[in-house]
Amino acid sequence: MSNRINEIIKIINNPEIKCVSFDLFDTLVQRPVIDPSDLFTLVGFKVGDMKFFKQRRQAAERHANLFKDFYKACVDIDDIYKSYQVMFGTNMLETERIKQCELEVEYDLIYTRQSVKKIYNFAKMKGKKIIITSDMYLSSDFLKKVLEKNGYEKNSKLYISCEENSTKRSGTLYDKIIMELEEEGIWSENILHIGDNQKDDVEVAVKKGITAIHIPKASDVFKDCPRLKRILTWRMPVYEGTHTLMIGLLANMLFDDPFIEFDKDSRYSGEARFLGLYLAPFFMNFTLWLAEQTRQDNINTLVLIWRDGYLFEKMLEIIEPYLSYKLPVRQRAYLSRAVRYPFYSLEKGGLFDSFCQWILDPQTTVMQFIERYLMLTTEEDINAALAIFVKYGYTSKYQELGKAENYNWFAYEFEPLFQKGSEEHRNLLVKHIAFMKSVGKVGIFDIGYRGTTARFLNNYHGIDSIGYHILGTMGINESHDGCDLKAFIEYGNSTIINTKSMLHKFLELVISEQTPSVVGFKEKTPEEIAYLTDDNFDIDERIITLQQGILEYAEKFTELFANYIDILSIDSQLLWTMVTSILSGTPNKKDADLIRTMNINISYFSGRTESFQDWYNKIFPAEQKGVSAKKGE
Repeated sequence: MSNRINEIIKIINNPEIKCVSFDLFDTLVQRPVIDPSDLFTLVGFKVGDMKFFKQRRQAAERHANLFKDFYKACVDIDDIYKSYQVMFGTNMLETERIKQCELEVEYDLIYTRQSVKKIYNFAKMKGKKIIITSDMYLSSDFLKKVLEKNGYEKNSKLYISCEENSTKRSGTLYDKIIMELEEEGIWSENILHIGDNQKDDVEVAVKKGITAIHIPKASDVFKDCPRLKRILTWRMPVYEGTHTLMIGLLANMLFDDPFIEFDKDSRYSGEARFLGLYLAPFFMNFTLWLAEQTRQDNINTLVLIWRDGYLFEKMLEIIEPYLSYKLPVRQRAYLSRAVRYPFYSLEKGGLFDSFCQWILDPQTTVMQFIERYLMLTTEEDINAALAIFVKYGYTSKYQELGKAENYNWFAYEFEPLFQKGSEEHRNLLVKHIAFMKSVGKVGIFDIGYRGTTARFLNNYHGIDSIGYHILGTMGINESHDGCDLKAFIEYGNSTIINTKSMLHKFLELVISEQTPSVVGFKEKTPEEIAYLTDDNFDIDERIITLQQGILEYAEKFTELFANYIDILSIDSQLLWTMVTSILSGTPNKKDADLIRTMNINISYFSGRTESFQDWYNKIFPAEQKGVSAKKGE
């Protein structure tokens, strides 16, 4: 809780304050919107794929206000739908159905603003009289149900403009409140009003002698951050999707407490949890896509390649109870590069090809190559491999291999040793994945990018599958070598260039479990396999916090949209642009500092840990020059 929220609580504790008046929308409760009209987009989909319902509904409200009776201060929802019926020719039954759809969406998506709920609870604990004051077209009966659902006292007096025939904006609603409270011995100076609108909730209230406090709504704070506000300019100009609601939820989760410390020139203020929330809409969108694809493809078992599958195993668990269909059984499989690599030994020239498929780290030493690439364990085989290196000019088992052209031309001489050293690993992997042949239609999830895992299973093990990927290089969405491949996002080389070649590593880091990678197998008993893991691994608590932020968002999203998951229409490209913007262009320095120090892509074959420092240096070259200059002094 921010210091300002605590200060407001202290103000309420003043015995001179006898009544606390709360604004309702964006104060006590909130909706996952940037603009209230965003909700109408979802209503349109619920009504029946009415793409322009939002515009219709806005026009109907304008019409109702223009043609309202002269004695009415404002309109109610019935007035709005009378105008809707006149403008769009719907009959009474259809008009009522649409109105009820709107009320259902409102009820489902309105939820508590936690920072203000704390203030409310304190006022209640202190025995203050609590009233709720709102300029709103919805009825008090409906709003009482909303308040009760969100844990607010149902006996609090509601002053709703459309029923009181007066408004906060004009000041007449405050006049009415003051007059009624005076009968209880509560004067204007004894009233504290709290709301999100600087003019209606603060300036007008103060003119009436009421103490007033401004608590900005979350979306206003979001818009106050230029890098976040820019997201709103990426909206589709004609057909709006429900992804705007996902951005609205992001804004609410970032700024439920609008007074938190946050660098407004940043996207996530250099905080791991905030970065997780920022990334969450994209990963939520992918999870929904993955679930729907497995349904359409009649997948019986979805194999999650580990560690890539960690985040989505959890996100699928979160959404599963709310889907209208049954998700496939999920099982983990260890099919990392290091695990699949031994099967290159079965191909003529396979070792050479492996150098092309997966570029070997130049800092890999001769001995690391022998032990990890050739998988040799006996002294005789190791000495045979060393002799080949010596034959071609290498002088020490600790010497680095260097560039591929230094050694790939004599790689064929290692192939008999490679076949021998990899045999046990190949046999144990066959045992590890045997379950895939007896679990029905198989889907494979890994991050991407060329479908190598699904192809591997088909080429070497005869396992047909459909590969599902977050990312895919151009042309991946088609059949390849006996397996179908599907990518959520197809991208080209320009994306890699714009993100300084760090996109793949960053995404793998975000979605993977913070545990050592499985790099091989060992027979424990004839029936049981032991997993060999890469010991060169350090847990990064920031990644865990980031992932918790994503899962926190997923849980709230699913709770709110449980009844609408099947009708959501989401622009995945907009959410994808949010992700790539983190690594492209010139990010905020505080944001970049968080990523810079993350450890990534621990190479089992070289035993070397990489980081985002090179990416950081490309973005802030002047800073790097300054460091170099200091070293030279």
